[in-house]
Amino acid sequence: MKFSKSRPVKIVMLGGGGTGGHIAPHLYRLLYALDRPVRFIIADADVVETKNLVRQNFIHADLGENKAKTLAERYSSAFGLETEYVPAYIENEDQLRELVKPACWKSNYRAVSSQDFVNGTWMTKPPDVIAELVILIGAVDNNRSRRLCQNVFGQARDLVYIDSGNGEHTGQVVCGVRSGGRTLYKPLRMNQALYEAQERQFKDKIAQLQSYYDEKVRLLYLIAERHGIVPAVMEDPGIIKHLLSPIDAVGIIKVLNAEIVK
Repeated sequence: MKFSKSRPVKIVMLGGGGTGGHIAPHLYRLLYALDRPVRFIIADADVVETKNLVRQNFIHADLGENKAKTLAERYSSAFGLETEYVPAYIENEDQLRELVKPACWKSNYRAVSSQDFVNGTWMTKPPDVIAELVILIGAVDNNRSRRLCQNVFGQARDLVYIDSGNGEHTGQVVCGVRSGGRTLYKPLRMNQALYEAQERQFKDKIAQLQSYYDEKVRLLYLIAERHGIVPAVMEDPGIIKHLLSPIDAVGIIKVLNAEIVK
């Protein structure tokens, strides 16, 4: 499918974590190269935590900061683009519809009032006007948000929808295109089944890890009791490590998982 090379572009990305955080710098670079008006809006309510530093695109100085704000400010300033972000979850269709509503421009790229542009349709179309090409990117980790995107996509007049998802060893990207109120390309229906299967696998994995963790904590209590350590101090993993490592360092390393002793 062909798109105009002069049409203004707006990208809305839901999620700025494991997937969105790595998409962001590349999209900012691509938008910077376009010789036309561009906008990039990132929406995410999460804040950066220590556990995110392993696989997400953040550094220690970002800890405690909102992910959408951090990404938007870092890369928009690097490429001289406008900083736009929503430090919140998009949880209903009205919010998302408002985000993906296209702005209107004249062919000389002067902004046009969109008061006559309702739900993607001109009430009285001014001459020589271009509506933004809007691209919605789903970089979320839950099916509720994906269903929200799918619903808004199905109601939009013009919208490109790209969704990504991955499991431990699998991944998938799907794309849908709406134009003139018609669906030209459907996001693959198989993705829902894949995502649901991945979600089940993820929950099973979490349950296994929790069970493993609980067992190691139980063993840790037994070790502490053997060495006469008061149980009250056991609530703090830092104290656990401090007290037990001099006593039975080799045993502790064998017994505890990395989450306890790191």
